[in-house]
Amino acid sequence: MQKLDFSSKTVLVLGDIMVDHYVYGNVDRISPEAPVPVLHFTGEEFKLGGAANVAANIAALGAKSVLLGVVGNDDAGEKIAASCKRNNIKFVPIIDAKRPTTLKTRYISGVQQIMRKDVEVNTLISEKLEESILAAIERLKKSTTIDAIILQDYNKGLFTPSLISKIISFSKDQSWLISVDPKFANVGLFKEVDILKPNRKEFYTLAASVGISLGEIIEKQEARKIKERIKSKNLWVTLGKDGIYYHDENDIDHIVPTTQKNIIDVCGAGDAVMSILTLCHLVGTKSDEMAKIANIAGGIVCGKLGVVTIDINELNALLS
Repeated sequence: MQKLDFSSKTVLVLGDIMVDHYVYGNVDRISPEAPVPVLHFTGEEFKLGGAANVAANIAALGAKSVLLGVVGNDDAGEKIAASCKRNNIKFVPIIDAKRPTTLKTRYISGVQQIMRKDVEVNTLISEKLEESILAAIERLKKSTTIDAIILQDYNKGLFTPSLISKIISFSKDQSWLISVDPKFANVGLFKEVDILKPNRKEFYTLAASVGISLGEIIEKQEARKIKERIKSKNLWVTLGKDGIYYHDENDIDHIVPTTQKNIIDVCGAGDAVMSILTLCHLVGTKSDEMAKIANIAGGIVCGKLGVVTIDINELNALLS
């Protein structure tokens, strides 16, 4: 397989930005106060999460990465900015002092997650914030040559129905490749895009939203109907341990099984696949090769603890 090189491409990632906070320790006893484990703290780290992790993957894969989203006027938002700088990501924050930056704290004993605490507000953003996002994209268009936009939705309130419609329309006017990683609440609203990548559960929700009932196996005829009704050029469905399904713009569909065996943590695998599909599409990679590359990328993430990014050198080494 030809060596991958994405260095000439620039991708704008718009979506729900998060901080992934990991608290590490060891558990060797149960608390006498309640039937819960006692974690003996050994360390912690903060990582880019959500849409910020997708932007980090784009940068780690060698492309130019721009991140746009809403953060709070808080310590977590400052950590996002600092981490973006370290990871060569151009960060364009829309700050809302009334809305905390989403912070997910995972408590880890060994390689086992024992608890997670979320700090977030997931109500829809205001019309004023929508206008700020659109204005920021307009400024970026004038200052940066953008090849693709990834809409990374985690149902945290950024993607209102009106913003989805306006962003897709604007991106089409700019001839940007539009990739979407949807979540349940909005999965049926992302129409007329170039790449739509739900996971298996989101795909079944999407099917129901357009009046189609799916069986256990994804059938080509059903997938074609769904694809036609949402007018997506390329449909990709991540299937976890079963690999990845695609139905592309040439009406070719296939399920490519995964070869990953050692699954430690699935966090961030979908982010890596979204990044790979977008960049590979930009450089003209064929669908069957894209599926294999995406499976390998997802496997790298699943074989490591926590949210990690895909390094272009590691990926090319495995592909060769």
